[in-house]
Order: sequence, then structure tokens, then C-alpha cells
Amino acid sequence: MENGKCTKKFPKDFQEETVMDVNGYPLYKRPNNGRMVMKNGVPLDNRYVVPYCPYLSLKYNAHINVEACTSIKSIKYIFKYVYKGHDCARIETTERDPTSRDEIKKYIDTRYVSAPESVWRLSGFDVCDKSHTVVRLDIHEHLHQSVTFREGADIDGVLERDHSTKLTAWFELNERTPEARQYLYNEIPKHYRWDQKNKKWIKRVKSGAAVIARIYSVGPRQREKFYLRMLLLHVRGARSFREMKVYDDVRYDTYEEVCRERGLLTDDTEWKRTLEEACGIATCRQIRELFVTILGCCEPSNPRELWDDFQEQMYEDYVNIHNLPPDRAVHYALRDINHSLLANYRVSVTTFNIDLLENWEDLPSLDEAEHDYIDVAAEADRFDTMYSRLNDEQREPTEGHSYGGYGGNTDAIWDYSGPDNSTHILLEMRRKRLAADMTHHVADEEAVHVTSGNSALSRDSNLDSVEEPREHV
Repeated sequence: MENGKCTKKFPKDFQEETVMDVNGYPLYKRPNNGRMVMKNGVPLDNRYVVPYCPYLSLKYNAHINVEACTSIKSIKYIFKYVYKGHDCARIETTERDPTSRDEIKKYIDTRYVSAPESVWRLSGFDVCDKSHTVVRLDIHEHLHQSVTFREGADIDGVLERDHSTKLTAWFELNERTPEARQYLYNEIPKHYRWDQKNKKWIKRVKSGAAVIARIYSVGPRQREKFYLRMLLLHVRGARSFREMKVYDDVRYDTYEEVCRERGLLTDDTEWKRTLEEACGIATCRQIRELFVTILGCCEPSNPRELWDDFQEQMYEDYVNIHNLPPDRAVHYALRDINHSLLANYRVSVTTFNIDLLENWEDLPSLDEAEHDYIDVAAEADRFDTMYSRLNDEQREPTEGHSYGGYGGNTDAIWDYSGPDNSTHILLEMRRKRLAADMTHHVADEEAVHVTSGNSALSRDSNLDSVEEPREHV
């Protein structure tokens, strides 16, 4: 319990049917059928039932919370512990000679092996295993492959070397082997293996090996490379970059034109997939920038639908970090998107049929937005209490200055500098709201910023109860 509420958000809402959420916990069926039990005088209905498995509860005679995992994040969570390494402990050793100090030997990283792990390893059991081999496939435009060479190397010799990549070798494989033309570029590793030494694909003895192929991701800012990757996922048996630009015996100038003629850009499926991939690995700011790029460069057919589908992932940081409600956070996310569109493409978000707050430029800054949630009455009482504890010398800077209190319209700023400019106190009161920011500067120009009179320093030292004047805070 926290502040009289359950931290697990019980009781839940009534739910007539179970709904599976792709990126979260499922909403289990909780019918409002009137069934309830009494526990310590409190009626409990289906809203209070913790998800459980009857078989496990009966077998182990214990309360076991069971939830369905429907997100890829759960798999990432499991593998994080598999590959994070062994448990370590830091041990401090004491030298016999107290005058000697060897910093290298002072701290020793020691591996700790528990009893179950030691038995497991002594028995020779596998610690982890991989079921599939992941093959990363190159993606580049014609003559744009990466070339590496050592400093001082002969450039002419470097240029004469074989710079075949997995992509160009795939073109060559389709040229000399008609049988390979039935496969897509990302299907080739299941039937052919890559010979790194000779830079070519060699047919596997057993086709259909446990292989997962992944073409390197490409952002939509690299337009031709992005559409080339799209074509490689749909075109079989291409023998050259030139052939990738041919469709129905017509040669096009760009890969984008070919994608349009093939019907790959008739809807926004590709942009939805791009945003879905980004939601799993990118921050909210990066997702917003990706959305701006899609709007500015990729000409989606229904931008409003893309915004409606992914707006929650774009404003989530304002909700989690700045504690803004979703109906306010969405305006801040749209403001960032609109700023980026205006700066990079000179268009507004309203051009794409996305509603923007009329006075979006007047949205308060994040600091001001946070002050909107301060309890003004509580801060007023706190100020009065702290002010009453000041001694005569501490009150001296305020003598002769008037302030309008919390109900007045007067702005008052007091600036007091102590010896050697070591102390700086700023109290600012504006129209029915207190925003007290205190910045304490020490001689070495390090500063501690205190918002609303709270900091680790004040909590530990109880500075607001000091009765004797001090030169340094």
C-alpha cells in the first residue's frame, strides 16, 4: 500500500472478456456476476482476484501469481541474466607494511561461485546454448560498399582488391546458379553458407539449416538504400543492381519508383513496421524524430493514422519523467514534432491532418509545468515556518523590502552575497504561487540546486533550523 492505494493497482476494473495486450500484461476476464466473499469484514469480488494457475497452486500448496508474457521484452529480460556474467565480489586486502600502498593489489575482483553453480559446472552441464545461427546480411548501393585498410597502405593496391560483399556475391550466385534464383536474399543463408575467405556463397550439404538471416536496418533518410532493402525482401533471383530497377520490362531510375510500381507503397504498412521496430529499441525522442523523417521524406498515405497508432510511444517520456497526464503530454510531443518539421522541412504538422493546439507556442516550459503541481498552500506554510526560524542577521537582507505575500501582486527578489561571494540566496515569489529556488555556491564554484526547499543536504543537516549566523551554507 502507498498513500492508501494498492501499488499493484487492485482492485482492477470489471472485464467481460480477456484482452491480450501486445506490449503489456493481458486484461483478464473479470465478469461482474455478483459473486463475492467476505474477508476481515471487506467484500471481495472478481476485481480483487490475483491471476493464478489452479494446478500450480494445488501442486505446491502456495499462492503463485501467474501472468501471460506476450512481449518480446520478456525474452530480452531472460537473456540479460544469461549473458551478464558471473557474480563478483570486491575484496579489500590489508598489506603487512602499513607504509606501502599498491593500488593494483588493494582491490581484487574475485569470482563467487555458489554451491548449485559449482555442482552444475563440475558435472559438465551446459550453461547456455544457441539453437540458431544468426547471419547478418550486407546492404549497400552499387559501388558503395565499405572498404577497410590499414594506415599507410597503398591506395591503388586497396582498390584492386576483391571487395565482394554478401549482397554482390548473391548477385553472382544467381548469375551462375539458376537453382538459387528461387530464393530471396534473406532466404539464401538457409540453403547456402558464406565462405569468408573466398567471398562467395557455397551450397549447404543439408538445406534448411537452423539459421536466422537479418538484413541490416536502414533509416528512411537514406531513401534509395531504404527502398533497395525493401526490394530485397520481395524480389527473387536478382542478378545485379541494374536488374533490381527493372519491373515488367521497364527500367526505372530509382528504387522508390520500382517499389511504387510493384505496389509495395500503396499503404503505410512499411512505415508501421518501421515504427514498430523502433518502439522496441529506441527512446521516445528517437521515435519522434523517426516520425518526423517519415512525414518529411516518405509521403505516407495516412499520416493521421500513424500518429493515432503510435502517439502513446511518442509522449511516454513526458508521462514517466515529467509526471504529466497523457492529455497534456501529447501536446508537448506534438510541439517537438512540429518544431522539428518546421526546422528541417518547413512544413507544419497540421499539413498532415494532425491537430495541433492553437496556442502550442505558449505551452509552459517543463520547469514551469512542474511548478503547476506544487501545493501552493503547503509551500506557503513551509515558507512562513522557515522564515520564522531565521535569526536577526539572516533576516537583515529582507529589511526595508516589501513583498506582497501569496495573495499580493508584488514580485520580490532578494539577493544577498556573503563574504567572498560564498553565499547566494534567491527567494522569488510571484502572484499567488511560490517558486523557491535556493542556489548555494561554495568557494570552488561547485553548486547544489535546491527546488522547493528540499535537498539531500537539507535533509541530512537540517539547515532550516540553524539559529546561529553562518558565513557558509
